[in-house]
Amino acid sequence: MITACCCLTTKNRLPVSAPTTMRTSAMLNSPPSRSKMNMAVPFRRLAWCGERIRKRIPVSFSANGLLSVSGIHNSDAIVRIIGSCENAQTMVPDENVCAISHIGSPLIQRSAEWAEERSKMSLQHANNRKRGVFSAAVAVLAVVVLALGVALPAYAASVSIGGTKVDMDTAVPTKIDDSVMGDAAFQFNYKGDWSPEAGYDQFFNGTDHYSNTVGDSWSMKFTGPKIDIYGSKNPAHGTYAVTIDGKAQKDIVATAGSAQHKQLLGSYEGLDADAEHTIAVELKSGGAIQVDYVVVERKPVAATDFTLSTRAKVLESGSSFELSYSVSPKGAVDPGVTYDFDEKLLEIDETGVVTAKQVSKKTVTSITAALNNESGASHKIDVTIYPQVEGFNAFVGNEKLLDTQEDWEAKKADRTDSWSGTAWLADERASKIGIATRAEGAKNVRIIAGDLVAADGSVISGKDIEVKWLRNVQAKEGRNAQGSLKSYPDVIYYDNTGMDVPANTLQYAWLTIPVSASAHAGTYTGTVQVVADGVDPVELTYTLEVIGIKQPTADEADFEVQVWQHPFSVSGYYFANSTADAATGTGTNAPIDTFLSKEHKDLLRGSLKEYASIGGHDLVANIVEEAWNHQSYYGDTSMVTWILNDKGEWTFDYTLFDKWIAFATECGVIDPATDLGQIKCYSMVSWGGFKYKDAETGEMKSYNMQLNGNNPEGEAAWTAFLKDFYKHCQELGIWDITYISMDERDYGQLKPVVDLVSAVEEELGINIKLSSALNVSTDQNIVSLSDKIDDISVNTGNVDDGFRGLADARAAKGFTTTIYNCTGNYPGNFMISDPGDNYWAMWYAMSSHADGFMRWAWDNWTNDMFGNATYRYWEPGDGWYIYPLESADDLAENPDGFYSTPRYEMFKQGIRDVCKAKYLVQNEKVADRVMELVESLQVPRATTVHGAAVAQNEEQRMLAHSETDRMYDGINEIARELAPAPEPEPQPDPEPEPQPQPQPQPQPEQKPEGGQGATGKPNGGQGKPGTDGPLAQTGDPALFALVATGALGASAVAAGYRARKRSR
Repeated sequence: MITACCCLTTKNRLPVSAPTTMRTSAMLNSPPSRSKMNMAVPFRRLAWCGERIRKRIPVSFSANGLLSVSGIHNSDAIVRIIGSCENAQTMVPDENVCAISHIGSPLIQRSAEWAEERSKMSLQHANNRKRGVFSAAVAVLAVVVLALGVALPAYAASVSIGGTKVDMDTAVPTKIDDSVMGDAAFQFNYKGDWSPEAGYDQFFNGTDHYSNTVGDSWSMKFTGPKIDIYGSKNPAHGTYAVTIDGKAQKDIVATAGSAQHKQLLGSYEGLDADAEHTIAVELKSGGAIQVDYVVVERKPVAATDFTLSTRAKVLESGSSFELSYSVSPKGAVDPGVTYDFDEKLLEIDETGVVTAKQVSKKTVTSITAALNNESGASHKIDVTIYPQVEGFNAFVGNEKLLDTQEDWEAKKADRTDSWSGTAWLADERASKIGIATRAEGAKNVRIIAGDLVAADGSVISGKDIEVKWLRNVQAKEGRNAQGSLKSYPDVIYYDNTGMDVPANTLQYAWLTIPVSASAHAGTYTGTVQVVADGVDPVELTYTLEVIGIKQPTADEADFEVQVWQHPFSVSGYYFANSTADAATGTGTNAPIDTFLSKEHKDLLRGSLKEYASIGGHDLVANIVEEAWNHQSYYGDTSMVTWILNDKGEWTFDYTLFDKWIAFATECGVIDPATDLGQIKCYSMVSWGGFKYKDAETGEMKSYNMQLNGNNPEGEAAWTAFLKDFYKHCQELGIWDITYISMDERDYGQLKPVVDLVSAVEEELGINIKLSSALNVSTDQNIVSLSDKIDDISVNTGNVDDGFRGLADARAAKGFTTTIYNCTGNYPGNFMISDPGDNYWAMWYAMSSHADGFMRWAWDNWTNDMFGNATYRYWEPGDGWYIYPLESADDLAENPDGFYSTPRYEMFKQGIRDVCKAKYLVQNEKVADRVMELVESLQVPRATTVHGAAVAQNEEQRMLAHSETDRMYDGINEIARELAPAPEPEPQPDPEPEPQPQPQPQPQPEQKPEGGQGATGKPNGGQGKPGTDGPLAQTGDPALFALVATGALGASAVAAGYRARKRSR
C-alpha cells in the first residue's frame, strides 16, 4: 500500500480536549491508559501501529493544509499510524512535514521509507521515554477514497481484540477442523450421506463428520509439502482409500478393538510445497468413515477481509452484546481487529463486549472495525441506543425464530416497532409481539389490534386479528433425553384477556392476520398497541400488502400434506392415567373401549378437521400390533385383530378399523365416494414381533410373520390377510384409496413384500397399492422398486442429486413422491427448532420436485405435555405438532380440542406459500422463472449438539430464513405482474363550470337507460369493504384466469388423485 509519511514535532500539536481510550501492547508491559485529543477533520485509522504498540493521536488540517498531531501523554510511544484523511490530496510542507504534490508521486515512496526508519527508531527508545509530549512518525493513506464520508465522533476511542503474531514466510502446521466446509482451498468437501456432530469433548473443537455408506468421500484442495489426517479408530470403522492428485496412496485402516480418538490415521509428505494438491478419502470397505481434522504444513495466509457477527444492533442503556468476527479466507492468520467508537456512548472491552452508556433519548452511533494489517478491510456496525425503560419494552418479533427466556437480555433492548407482510386473497399471515419486563414485572398486559386500512378505505378489521399468548413447556434440549432441561414457548395458549408477566421475563404473543376472499387488493396500514396497568401504551405499526389473487388450497394446487395421526396416544393421554416417566420409559394404553367412544371422538374431532382443512388427506391405520415396536410413549394398538384357530385358519376382526375409517370420513380427512385421500395401513414389515389372538384361549401370542423368502408360514398368513382385507375394503368402498405401507425399511426387507403383493395381485387380478417411507438415498436398488411402490417418501437427509430425476420420472407415471422430516433432521420440526424451519421444509419439498411433504406425527403425545415434555427417544416435540387440552374437562372452554404451536403455524404458512408457487407454475409465461427461483433454494448445514440436529452456526441458522424470505419475495414479485390491477380509487365528480342558463323548454319524459338504476349510477354503487364488494365477484376468476388449465374444482381434485393410481 502506498503511503505518504511525515514526522511532526511538538510545535505542531493542537490543544488537548477530548478523552480517548488507548490499548498498550504486552511488549511495553504497561496498563491501559488514556490521552486527550482534538480532531477537526474526519479521520480513520485503519491498521497496524508499529509492533502492536497502539494509541490514537489527533490528526487535523489547518486552513493552509498543515497536518498536525498531538496527545501523547504517557510512556507508550506511537510508532506508526496508517490512516486516511479527507482533503489529503495536498499538504503544505512545514519543517518535517512532507509535501505531496499528487497521489502516487515518487516523493510518497521516499517518504514512506523514511518514515519507516523513523518508526523503528521510535520503537527502540519507547521504554526509555518519560511522561510528556513527543513526536511520532505518521503515515497517511494515499488512497483517500477509503475514508470519504467516514468521520470519528468528537469523543473517539479504540480498542483492539484478537490477533495472532506469526512469521508469514515460514511454513507452519495448520489445523483445519472438519466443520470448515466448502469448495475453496483448505476446506472439507463432503460427498454422500455425511452426518456432522458437535458438542463432544473427544473431538477437536468438539466436532466430527461420519458416514456409513461405502463410496462416500471427503476431499480438500491444499498447498503445502505435507498433510496429516486425524480421526477416530473404532471397531465400527472401516478402510479408507486415499488419493492425492489422483494418485493412490496407502489405505487408512481405521478399525480398532476399542474407540480411540484424535488419532493420526495417515501422513502424506514430500509434496511440492508451492503447488496446489487435492486429497480425496473414500470409504472403501467395512463399517463407517469418520474424520476429525487435518494438519497441513503451509505458509501462513494473510487475511484480506473479515465478517462481523452483526452489522446493526439495538441496545438499551446499560445492556451489552458480544461483537465477534471471523477472517477470510478461512484459515488465514487472524491479525486482530480494531474497533473505533464513541466512548461517550459505548464501551468496548478487550474481549469485544459492547456496552451502551446512558442516553436520554434514542441515539444512533456506529462502530468502525478494521483489520490490523495492511489489507485496508473495514466494516461499520450501526448501533441504536434507547434510554432505559420502566416496566417493559414491547417489540415486533420475528415469527420464524425461536426466542426463549435465555434471550431476555438481548430482547430487552429490542425496539422493532413495525411489521410488514404480503398476503393473497383468502390467506393469512403470522406475526409475533414480544415484551421484556424489568424488575417490577407488568400487570394486565393486553394487545389491542386496530383496523388495517387501505387508501381506498377498505378495512381489515382489528376484531378479526386473533391474538394469543404463548405458553412455555419444559423439555431437555437434546435427542433421546440428552442435555439440560429448558423452557420453550411452544404452545399458542392463553387468551388475550390480560396477562400478568413476572419480572425479568420474555413473553410473546402470536398474531394471526386473516385476509378474506373478497378483500380489495392494496396496502393496508394500522397500529397494534401493547397496554398494561400503570405504563404508557406502546404502539406498533402494521402494514399488509394484499395481492388480488385468491390463495389456492393444497387440494387445488395438488400439494400432498401427510401428517401421521396417533389416536391411541390421544386416548392414552386422556384416559390411561399413566404415570411412567417419559424420559426413561413408556406408558400404558387406555382401556380399548375408550377408543372412539363419544368422549374420544369429541376430543379428536377438532384436530382431525383442522388437519383436513390444510389439505391433510393421508390417514394412518394400524393393521398389526405395535408396528413400530412400541417406540412411542403410548402403544400403537392394531385396528385389525388377527385370530388363529387350532386348524391353522386365519380370521380377522375389523371393528376398530371400520370405526376409524368412518370417523375420518366424517371429519373430512378422506372421502371414499370421491376417492379423496389415502388410507396407509402399517405395516407388512413390522419393527418388532407380531402378535395374534388365539381363537380358543383369547390370549395374545407371538407369530413369525417375517417375509424373507424362507418363511412359508408367514407368507401364508400375509396372503390370507391380503385376500380377506381386499374383500372387506371392497365392501366398505375404500379399496381404491387403501395402501399397504412400510416405514423406513431397506431394500432387503421391501423386496419380499413387493414380490408377495405382486403374486396376490396376479392371483386375484387386482391392484394393491403400496407406500413406503425411505431413510436411504435413491440408490439403484430403491430405483428398481420405484415402479412398484405407488407412494414413497424420502427422508430429507437422504435427498440427493438423483432425487429430482426420480420424482419427475415417478410423476410422469402417476406415482406420488414426497419428502419427510423426523428425528435427526435439520432444519427440523422440534420444540428446539426455529418455527421457520418448518416453513423452509415446504419450500424444500417443492425445490426437490416432490409432490408434497410428510411429517411422521401429528399428536403422538406423552403423559406430561405441559410439564416436562421430554421423551426417551427423539428431539422434544418430534412426536407432535399440536398440544392436547390439559384435561378432557377443558373441552367446553376450548371446543377445538387442541392448542396450536408456532411451528405448526409456520408449517401451514409454508403450505400456503408453496401452493402459491405451484399455482404460478401453471402459467407458461412465468413457469420457468418460478422454478428457477425455487430450485435455487439453499440448504443450511447442520451439526449435532447433545445428539440433536441443529444449525452448524448462527450464519447457517439464519440462512434457512433468509432463503425463504427470498423465495416468498420472488413469488410475490411475479404474482404482482399477473394480478388484476386494483380498482382505481373513486374520485369525487368535479364541480361544473358555471354556464348561462337557457330558458326551460318542454321535454318528453326521460327513461333510465338500460343497465343503470334511477340514480344513473352503476348498480350496487362503487362497492364497500366487506363481503359484497366488487372483488367478491372477481376474486375467483382472478385466481383461475391466470392459466387456462387452472380451474381446479372438487371433481378435478378428485380426478388428480385418481390419476395417480398405479395400473400394472
